[in-house]
Amino acid sequence: MVVGDTLKFFTNRHPEKVAVHYLDQTITYRELNDRVNRLANSFLSLGFQPNDKISILLRNSIEFIEIFFALAKIGVACVPVNARLVGEEIAYIVNNSDSKGLILEEGLIEKLISVRSKLNCEYDKYYLIGNNALENMVPYENLFEASSVEEPDVNVDENSCLMMVYTSGTTGRPKGVIATHKAQTLSYLAHSVEYGTSEEDIHLVAAPLFHSAGLSITIQQLSVGGTICIMRKFDPEEALRLIEEKKITNTFMVPTMYNFILELAEGKKMKYDLSSMRILISSGAPLPTRIKEQIIHLFDNAGLNEFYGATEFAYATYLKPKDQLKKTACAGKPFWGVEIKLLNENKKQVPVNTVGELFVKSPFMMAGYYKRGKEGFEREWFSVGDLAKQDEEGYFYIVDRKKDMIISGGVNIYPAEIEDVLYSNPKILEVAVIGVPDERWGESVKAIVVLKEGETSSEFEIMDYCRDRMADYKIPKSVSLVESLPKSSSGKILKRILREEFRKGRDAKD
Repeated sequence: MVVGDTLKFFTNRHPEKVAVHYLDQTITYRELNDRVNRLANSFLSLGFQPNDKISILLRNSIEFIEIFFALAKIGVACVPVNARLVGEEIAYIVNNSDSKGLILEEGLIEKLISVRSKLNCEYDKYYLIGNNALENMVPYENLFEASSVEEPDVNVDENSCLMMVYTSGTTGRPKGVIATHKAQTLSYLAHSVEYGTSEEDIHLVAAPLFHSAGLSITIQQLSVGGTICIMRKFDPEEALRLIEEKKITNTFMVPTMYNFILELAEGKKMKYDLSSMRILISSGAPLPTRIKEQIIHLFDNAGLNEFYGATEFAYATYLKPKDQLKKTACAGKPFWGVEIKLLNENKKQVPVNTVGELFVKSPFMMAGYYKRGKEGFEREWFSVGDLAKQDEEGYFYIVDRKKDMIISGGVNIYPAEIEDVLYSNPKILEVAVIGVPDERWGESVKAIVVLKEGETSSEFEIMDYCRDRMADYKIPKSVSLVESLPKSSSGKILKRILREEFRKGRDAKD
């Protein structure tokens, strides 16, 4: 079975069931499948063929879902483009992916104007959702005119590319991850097994759909016949309102989103009935213990779940609700179907409670990077360079990204450990710990801190907070208070940018 088949299957099973809530719209499975088929057949008539690629530059919308399934049904790969990117960044992804077409929304058209002449798409293969199309842009709704609602007559190979998601660029130039129909379908089924989602569930789409986890978990809910409720953009109070109104039963959010909800005034948080929520999922960064405790208290009818994964292999580990407060800073045990090993620099397996590089073997694994092949693979095993250890009970702990590790005076220091302590400070909203050049020690520890609204603190106060909570060599040697931290679309703090900024500052002084 390929991904497009699941929509057809559940349309036949319950055609009048609500598939999507979006703004003031309610769309049934029949209505969604009819639109998807019309769009798929229209793309075929325009000359798109299996194994072609089409880039989509959209924020969260019903059109995003229509396009995804339409392309899936005809074997054309979807290339989601981060809507927060700017011209040259967009051009890189469109051209690097060899996309033959581009679909975008009206509100993002300004991003394209300066680079349109650099794009390799044919002049008549631009499709605009909105009313003010530029020259040679086809209005999106025109694609539905005189197009058949019949299922497209295309045999899609399960090993062909379903979508090509570009990595967030936390460690360098974005790379196109080839996700196949087979791997994604297996990940949807495994998600259902581990989390217990079914056609009875209603999923709140809070994360951006152009992000791999947000898109995959959304499509998973439709792939088991459930309902999704799409937020155009994330707003913490609106999320709570929708949970009450639509009787939402599960959602996926990155830690930053949970933090925003917790930062709402107490009266706003307690205003809404959240009892329908039974499954909370978090990923993208570790959830500090303090935040976990508050989430569990607020959503007292729901189980909090975390998974560690990557665009390249979807899920790797899973921490269940029963372990959340029992296992501190823990990534859990291997996800369904996944094997994990930890290796030292000589590619030998490390003992229990010893840090090693984490390698994954998974049925959800990417087929490779577009134009870069099996980079990062050791035969069937793959690593993104994260460091981890395993305890006696088989639980894994992500110590840090290999590139984030600080080496000061020959001692390995793992920023995640320091960040977890700093997050327990009630004044701190967000924090990132990085290594900065130090003539004496090679690198020294620096903390970049965002305080909660209305709070005041100082570099010395934050350093003092650490003194009784960690070894002296881990205590930040410097602290910068900032208004915000640079983040990727998925909410990950971009330490690469922070390192570059502080390195430039030091170079300027030199």
